[in-house]
Amino acid sequence: MNSFPRVRFSAAEMALVSIFAALTAVLTQIIVPLPTVPISLGNFAVMLCAAVLPLKLAFAAQSVYLLLGAFGAPVFTYFSGGFHKLAGPTGGYLVGYLALVLAVGFLRGRYPNAGLLGLSLMMLVGMALCLAFGTLWLAVGLGYSAKQAFLVGVAPFLVFDCIKAVAASVIGLRLRSALIRAGLGCQL
Repeated sequence: MNSFPRVRFSAAEMALVSIFAALTAVLTQIIVPLPTVPISLGNFAVMLCAAVLPLKLAFAAQSVYLLLGAFGAPVFTYFSGGFHKLAGPTGGYLVGYLALVLAVGFLRGRYPNAGLLGLSLMMLVGMALCLAFGTLWLAVGLGYSAKQAFLVGVAPFLVFDCIKAVAASVIGLRLRSALIRAGLGCQL
């Protein structure tokens, strides 16, 4: 007897999951190198995914992205991959992508008619969870205090992450409307 519910995806849903997993992989390569944690558009892609897709699809897309990377596909920054990247000091930010899409998806389910401001706030909540998870992982991985990990892994990126959250919300609302009009099953 199987205790897990079956999750079924239509062909259109599988295509959207694949597109957003690929988009995350591509945008992750657009980086500004910094000593410990680079600035990347990877989290912008994750926020865009969370803005456009329903929770189930957004979670699936980011799970596919992480699994591809874990099994060695060069989808992480600097075209890297492998389980060691997820287990390494910055792996918490990657795993935090799942917390981001879960938080945004949950909040969008509770407030489906939220406009730009509401969605932007949801993105910030999701990013806060992602950054908290990544910061704790970074602290453990590098032997830093929580304050040191925050100063290295979060503080330099806060302004950029806020800009990315608003941009993902603006673009996401428009893209989501276009996909709904096209009948691609993106209803919440």
